[in-house]
Amino acid sequence: MTLEEKCKKLPILTKRQLKFVPPKTDGDIIIPGGVKLDTETKEWIQKFYELELIDKDYVKNIKRSNTKSTNEMTLNDVLTILTWIIRQDRFCDGLLATNVESGTIESLCKRLHEVIQ
Repeated sequence: MTLEEKCKKLPILTKRQLKFVPPKTDGDIIIPGGVKLDTETKEWIQKFYELELIDKDYVKNIKRSNTKSTNEMTLNDVLTILTWIIRQDRFCDGLLATNVESGTIESLCKRLHEVIQ
């Protein structure tokens, strides 16, 4: 399957509100809070990985990609930015949720589908 064919199989993740779960304590145990991703967002991330759309060189490529407006981005730019958001969320909890809630992920998905037409 070509990269373009894989990209066609990635759905557009629409803008949505995600739930913030506050921290809790249970006796001496502290349970950290964070963003609770909904099923559709989790499935979208899983599909991104299953389709092997991850930019393995995103750390190097981000410098090229994040200086462009969305409508100027190439296929590789979009994949770089999406990879960066997904991967960086592991280090900065809530980054992915912020980009889903703001509509950034939706805009990037739409651009991805535009550039493969």
